[in-house]
Amino acid sequence: MNKIIHILLVVLLVATLQVSHAQQTLKHRDPVQKYQTGQELFSKSLYGGAREQFEAFMQECPTHLLAVNAQYYVGLCALYQGQPDAEYLISKFVETHPEHTKTGEANLEMGTYYYNSKNYDKAIEFFDKVDWSSLSKSKQLEGKFRIGYSYFSKKDFTKALSYFNDSKKSDNRYQYASTYYAAYIEFKNGLYDDALADLDKAETNDEFKSLVPQLKTNVLYRKGDYDQLIKYAKPVADGSDKVVGQYEITLLLAEAYFQQEKYTDAYTYFQKAEKIQSGALSRDIAYRYGFSSYKSKMWDNATKQFKPIAGNKDTIGQAAAYYLGLSYLVMEQKEAALLSFTQASSSTFLPNIKEESDFLIGKISFDLQQYTQATKQLKSFIETYPKSKHQEEAGGLLGEAFLNGKDYVAAIEYLERLKHKSIRINTAYQKLAFYRGVELYNQSKFNEAITYFERSNANPFSKEILLESWYWMGESYSVLKEYNSAIEAYAQVLKGGTDIHSYKARYCIAYAYYNTQAYDKAIPHFKIYTDQWVEGENINYYKDALVRLGDLYYVTKKYSQAITYYDKALSSRYHEADYVIFQKGIVYNLSNQSNKATENFQLIISKYPKSVYYDHALFQQAQLYMEGSEYEKAIKAYSTIITRNDPNGYIPYALQKRALANFNLKKYTEAKEDYKTILNRYAQHPVGESALIGLQDILALEGSSDQFDTYLNEYKTANPDQKGLKEIEYNNALAQYSNQRYEQSAKNFEQFLTRYPDHAQVGDATYYLAESYYKLKKYPEADAAYQKVLVNKDKYYNKALSRLADMANTQSNSTKAVEYYSLLNQFATGAKDRYVAWNGLMENYFKLKQLDSTERYADQILLNGNQVLDAQNKALLYKAKVYQQRTKYVEATDYLVQLMNNNKDVYAAEANYMLAEIQYTKKEYQQSLETLYSLNENFATYTDWVNKGFLLIAENLIATDETFQAKATLQSIIDHCKDPAIVEKAKARLEQLK
Repeated sequence: MNKIIHILLVVLLVATLQVSHAQQTLKHRDPVQKYQTGQELFSKSLYGGAREQFEAFMQECPTHLLAVNAQYYVGLCALYQGQPDAEYLISKFVETHPEHTKTGEANLEMGTYYYNSKNYDKAIEFFDKVDWSSLSKSKQLEGKFRIGYSYFSKKDFTKALSYFNDSKKSDNRYQYASTYYAAYIEFKNGLYDDALADLDKAETNDEFKSLVPQLKTNVLYRKGDYDQLIKYAKPVADGSDKVVGQYEITLLLAEAYFQQEKYTDAYTYFQKAEKIQSGALSRDIAYRYGFSSYKSKMWDNATKQFKPIAGNKDTIGQAAAYYLGLSYLVMEQKEAALLSFTQASSSTFLPNIKEESDFLIGKISFDLQQYTQATKQLKSFIETYPKSKHQEEAGGLLGEAFLNGKDYVAAIEYLERLKHKSIRINTAYQKLAFYRGVELYNQSKFNEAITYFERSNANPFSKEILLESWYWMGESYSVLKEYNSAIEAYAQVLKGGTDIHSYKARYCIAYAYYNTQAYDKAIPHFKIYTDQWVEGENINYYKDALVRLGDLYYVTKKYSQAITYYDKALSSRYHEADYVIFQKGIVYNLSNQSNKATENFQLIISKYPKSVYYDHALFQQAQLYMEGSEYEKAIKAYSTIITRNDPNGYIPYALQKRALANFNLKKYTEAKEDYKTILNRYAQHPVGESALIGLQDILALEGSSDQFDTYLNEYKTANPDQKGLKEIEYNNALAQYSNQRYEQSAKNFEQFLTRYPDHAQVGDATYYLAESYYKLKKYPEADAAYQKVLVNKDKYYNKALSRLADMANTQSNSTKAVEYYSLLNQFATGAKDRYVAWNGLMENYFKLKQLDSTERYADQILLNGNQVLDAQNKALLYKAKVYQQRTKYVEATDYLVQLMNNNKDVYAAEANYMLAEIQYTKKEYQQSLETLYSLNENFATYTDWVNKGFLLIAENLIATDETFQAKATLQSIIDHCKDPAIVEKAKARLEQLK
């Protein structure tokens, strides 16, 4: 019992001692527990609580071995909480304990903190303080990646690469990232092989597998290893798996093909890149895409890419404009191509492209028949680029541009300066000289025209031009009335063959012989001409030749042949049938076939009362009555002439003949009255003297000879002896007029008329006075003088009417013009006068908006043939204008097309424009554009209509939403057009489009 108690006491004592010792131990371990609690909280990122525990531990156990660690963790807690004293606390720790194992980690942690915050400057500051040797291998590699990346972010690639190279060598979590970024830096530094090696390694990692292709493609492109790039990037670009930088990879693949000049493949991948990229392509990429499209014959896409960049004033813009022009050229859009080459030519960044553009501008202008612009451009090109490979072609084009542009003088001078002339140049020279001759001929400068025809003939490279030149030389000599020279020229044409030139020359040489009165030589040529005539040739010339043969047989007294050809002319419906019938009457009279003569004269009198030969027929019929002693019938016929408004001057003769008929019938009183009338009104006429003699005879028969002296003195007064002085004064005034000294001629004719108002040449003087004032544009004075001519009703009557009508036209008095043209139509004595009247009435009725009357006279011109050059063309144009005014566009179009077919004159040019205008009005914009391009091609010399056409082209482009081309067209008008009115319209329209 005692033993048990003893044991229990011992146990109790031990237990008490143990509790006492445990209490002593717990008392000393409480601060360490705080350190451990702090670590536990720190591991759970509860940095505020952890800091409190560490600080409490440091306060209680400042000398404890763990106090240094606690100081380190306090700094980290402050750092991770973003406390402002964190950097101070860690820096103090490092300074206080430089040899402590945590010092390296402290700088690493600070660097890492700032690294994670992307404050790379601060991160570098602390990373640079790390003693890497004090860290574990894993922390060294991790830290070196971060400092490397910090330098990378600061673009300090040299330092960054050093750290990445360290990090990439060992197996760690940042090994592939280091490898990738090292590759990037190596790429930047041009170390392409090193970069490729690193990228090959990085690509094995799943994380970087989608990133590597973009950089690797860039490396291969920069290295210029296009084959390897294509091999690597093509599967990526074509694959379904999406990688980072798909657009750039595809684009670089396209660029690689482009560099290898594999433009079709380049086009394919540029197109694919375009689809990937939602925004617009950069200018340089768009250019290469466009160029690849151009080389791949994808013209539409080429123009699409080039258009937005072609207007820039730099190298790419110039090249884009050039290839845009080439694309348009292939697409047959020459107008657009011309604008593009003009844009390319305006820059000097690429001299070769500027040279090519300058040449193509000239060539396309020529193709578009813009010969003035082509001439200017090609001359400039030849002077600017004397060693160009295009020199020969440019020279040939220039010669032809001169030819087609009708700047013949400049063209001839230019070609004559050339030292070496090809057959093409010599042929162009032959044509130029010929056309200059024709031009001078049309200007009535016939002598000058002949000199150019001779120069053309000296270069006989084209037979056709040679024959035409001889023909027109003959025409020039004919106008100058140098018929022998004309005959020689026509003979040269006849030697050339049996073509149309020879046929025309046959007619003309016949006329030349006719005019030299070599009738025996004229007859065979006229006969060959009529015998060879076929349907389709000029029927009016054929009919005229028949009539001339009749006239020739008449003058050579071969009357039966004359009648034969006059009848042929009538059978062919010769338009001046009254003349032929009258001539038949004359021939039958000379053939002593008075009955047939009378039939023909009576036919004129009954069927053609308004004929110019009506009075002639009346007079001839009266003469037949006289010759047949049928005096009563003769008196009646002569009386008809005397009472008519006779513009042919038969009245004095009719008075004389009627007096003689009355005298033969012993009707002396009637005869005496006719003789008195002659002496009172026509004393200066050639019949005046015979009237005086006849009156003397009658007075003698009446026993009134004493009255004769009165009539004799009156006759002397009317015909004074000083006739020579008057003639001198008249001839002087006429000479001044002939020499175009109109001021002086007007003065001289005024004086002549004042001094000799009764002179035989008063009628002539009055007319030439009026003409002088007309030439001086003194229209009121001219009008007054022409009115006197109308009162005289002499041979100048129709000419005065024509001039008065012209002046009314000039003064925009269409009503007055219609009045005079109507009178001219009434008293016309030939085809030309009738045409002048019809043409004037047609034009002025149109101005007065009297469309029915306009159409009536247009039809009259069309019905009566082309008596005047281009008369029918003009009439067709006015028919079209009438229907256009009536908004009958179908009918108007029919006439316009009829006029445009096979015609190249100014009326056809206006017709071309009117057709385009009608199509525009009907909103047929594409047809209108095509018609206007045709106007530019076929009628380039008629610049007024071409310029108006360009304005209408712009309107069509606006209507079809082609604003870019419309603006370019208007700008081209402003730059090149010489018509101020057109330029102002273009400027105003362009301003509206801005």
